[in-house]
Amino acid sequence: MNNDTMSIQEQRIDDSAQQALAVTIYNDDLALVKDLRRLTLILGENRLAWRNVSGRIRPETALLSETSGTLQVSLLEQNFDFDLLTAESLLGKYLGRRVQVIRTNDAGQRTMEDATVLAVDPTAVAVNEGVILRYADRIETGLVGHLAFPDLPADLRDQPTLVLHLEAAHAGAGTFELSYLTGGLSWRADYVADLSADGLTLDLSGWVTLTNGSGVAYRQARVQLVAGEINQVEMDTRDFLCEEPERPCPMEGPPRQRPVHRRGPDRAYPQARNRQPEARGELRCQGPPQTD
Repeated sequence: MNNDTMSIQEQRIDDSAQQALAVTIYNDDLALVKDLRRLTLILGENRLAWRNVSGRIRPETALLSETSGTLQVSLLEQNFDFDLLTAESLLGKYLGRRVQVIRTNDAGQRTMEDATVLAVDPTAVAVNEGVILRYADRIETGLVGHLAFPDLPADLRDQPTLVLHLEAAHAGAGTFELSYLTGGLSWRADYVADLSADGLTLDLSGWVTLTNGSGVAYRQARVQLVAGEINQVEMDTRDFLCEEPERPCPMEGPPRQRPVHRRGPDRAYPQARNRQPEARGELRCQGPPQTD
């Protein structure tokens, strides 16, 4: 995010602007969220903080569309602020910056001293144990007392937030839908069958259990459940292997042939093909350069 974007006043888009919410939950830890909210834009560039999105959002799938047809906008940039406000994350944002160390003695008297945060150990059990501070006359590890911070960093959020940088052709209000894929949502169905005493009829009851591990609540959402496996496109990097033959190594002899199975019209047969050595931690030796 550039400095020009940061200079634009940010507009917070909370759940109070929400018009509708729909969640489609698939198998394999995948769900589609469609969040409809009412926005008011100014002419030119707008910076919107779309709050309370899923903490497991796949940001590359986020798609914003204007559904009312009253506003013409262009999406310039979007960023997912996944750093939530905690004592650890706040301290981490202050690396190299000054804070105030506040101590209270047994008599109840408080003293304040400025210090610069030099390092923070994210593996420390307590925040006070993993910090290194530089004072005016010394450097200390650990902290006795507590810290006071002058402000809250702009990229540290109390809720998962998608920041959208838009350009509006004219000012006005419109309805926008944000759709995205997310993990953290799953479902399962359980059934109970009650057979009558005469064995002629059967009462079947079904219960659906929803599990939400996405970090946010979906209040008043319209929920759809889809069974089966979703076909997701995955790039096969094996198709991009270099076909250039290996050069023989003086210590190894001729290059080894790797069999590649090809399927013909009626059968599969092996075909030898030279492959470039894969990076698997082993040392390969190349022969001397060839000269004409």
